Amino acid sequence: MPENTAKDLSKYCFERAEQMLKASKTAYAEQDWVTANNRAYYCFFHAMRAVLALDNMDFKRHSAVISPVLS
Repeated sequence: MPENTAKDLSKYCFERAEQMLKASKTAYAEQDWVTANNRAYYCFFHAMRAVLALDNMDFKRHSAVISPVLS
């Protein structure tokens, strides 16, 4: 997505986070704990990518997203 701005990337990542949250809630309601947990994890992953995108940072790997947050 190099042609997009940081704001566009952030918006895209936030939308993905919202999708994952919705999927997590659905799985939770169905008592599918493994899927609910997995989707909740990806919700946070995409939400953090949305925040970091506003600082012109983007990472595909989970460990890379965690590193700037903990620094």
